[in-house]
Amino acid sequence: MERIKTYKFRLYPTKKQEELLNHHLWLSKVLWNLLLQKEKEHYNETGEFIEKTELQKLTKNSGLFSQTAQAVCHRLYNAIMKMIRERKQGKNTGFPRFKNFFRVKSLYYPQAGFKLEEKLEVSPFGEIKIKKHREINGLIKTLTLKRSPSGKWFAMFVVYEQKKIPKQNNGPKTGLDFGLMNFATLSNGFTIPNPNHLIKHEQKLIFFQRRLSRKKKKSRNRNKARIRLANLHEKMKKLKTTFSAFETEQPQIEILKYNKKHEAGFSS
Repeated sequence: MERIKTYKFRLYPTKKQEELLNHHLWLSKVLWNLLLQKEKEHYNETGEFIEKTELQKLTKNSGLFSQTAQAVCHRLYNAIMKMIRERKQGKNTGFPRFKNFFRVKSLYYPQAGFKLEEKLEVSPFGEIKIKKHREINGLIKTLTLKRSPSGKWFAMFVVYEQKKIPKQNNGPKTGLDFGLMNFATLSNGFTIPNPNHLIKHEQKLIFFQRRLSRKKKKSRNRNKARIRLANLHEKMKKLKTTFSAFETEQPQIEILKYNKKHEAGFSS
């Protein structure tokens, strides 16, 4: 039985590659706004929407990789279809919005245009340095190049892999209670304290948000303040992920110790 899994790796493009990646995000923004404008004009004139095949023809000569341009078209078409369904349900749903550069964050490669070895080769950016911290077990289906709010780049692979049968634990049962004061409490009395990442970084977060709100819009200083705030949010997210992935291994160790004590008691 197969399952779908996503692998996320950090990318380290050169300055020229980063400029080209950002340029392609800008081209995606231009294409989205152009297709949306065409849809609105056609709807105002005829009361109907452009068909999907006709909309795809408008993506030619966009400057993007062909399948990436079609993916932008498909997202817009699906958003319009969702608007139609919700209007039929009586909801007051409007058209999708026009996007600025910061609202476009990813480039999608659904089938081809990339190759993963020691480096990630992507058309038309060439070989990009990638931090492949674990092996991919399965068949790679799609690639998404994503830019974080702080400007970091990531490669996200959707993979079809065989579902593994989980190991069975035949030892005594142990209760686990998640709470607010403590992150978790085991039935044997072991507790994991709540890390309170938000409280620890609250004052710094308030300070950076105030600095951002006081900067002039579209200025370089505002962009620098935005990146500082985005870096802090990413740091907090990483702390939460790390805590969930590694710190929660501790109760598993305690459960094993608890089970071994019970097994020793039963055997004696």
